[in-house]
Amino acid sequence: MPIDLGNPAGEDSMSLEQYVRAVDDSGYDLTRHEDLIASAPLLRKLANNKSFVIERMFDELRSQLRFQANNIYAPEVLLLHSTKDYFIRANIWKPISAAEETIPEYQYDVCHDHNFDILTVGYLGLGYSCRSYTYDRTAYEGRLGEVVALADDGLFSLANGQVALYRAKEDVHIQLPPDEISVSLNLIPRAPVQNEMQFQFHEDSGAICRYLNFSGLEAAIRVADVMRSRECADALVRIGNGHPSARVRALALTAQIHIDADRADQILADVAAHQSETVKYLVGLELAGDGSTV
Repeated sequence: MPIDLGNPAGEDSMSLEQYVRAVDDSGYDLTRHEDLIASAPLLRKLANNKSFVIERMFDELRSQLRFQANNIYAPEVLLLHSTKDYFIRANIWKPISAAEETIPEYQYDVCHDHNFDILTVGYLGLGYSCRSYTYDRTAYEGRLGEVVALADDGLFSLANGQVALYRAKEDVHIQLPPDEISVSLNLIPRAPVQNEMQFQFHEDSGAICRYLNFSGLEAAIRVADVMRSRECADALVRIGNGHPSARVRALALTAQIHIDADRADQILADVAAHQSETVKYLVGLELAGDGSTV
């Protein structure tokens, strides 16, 4: 279950600009849970400002074609600020619509972890609830079908003004639809853990059933692979040899095998000799046509 930090501040509020300045000047190392937790009162003060998200949306809406131009997330996510060390976003949680209620076996969310920490606060609406679990990432290889012991932590609810910390590759949850539209604010550090894969689990069995992270770089590598583009050959070699994400390295190596078929055996031999077991496994999945990612 995420760490419940309660309501760590009073009625003081601050603007987004003041919040960013306070975080930047604080000296906090946001890759450390202790420092993220220490920064919670600042996020709570930002959440006391009940106008800035709407003002930001309306300002961008007036720009029409520029609306959330740098946002790679779903429409329910608004990117508010981004630096090399962290980014800030607003998540909009919608109730199930009448149309969605008619869909057989409709799922509002899937059981998943995150490959980044999330310091979050309830901002607007009644908030949301989720079924929560924890697991020990170090005890598993992370292969599809691998059964993970998910410790059932019960139901967690994030109310308006409440702050909580979701821990990367430790907390697992499945979001439940809120009773009314609600918004939460998130502070998300950029950290090496983001190079790990994000898992979807079968909630009943705990088996890893899918890899969820899908970045713009992954999409570009897949396009180069499908197009058999030799123009990208040098870049694929660099990515395959040195990218910090095992997933991205595996995709680049698979693309090299497809594009440079004459050297496929040599590339596979190099993978066997020099790459980690995770990369070897992922290359095998890709070559078998079962990358299992979205």
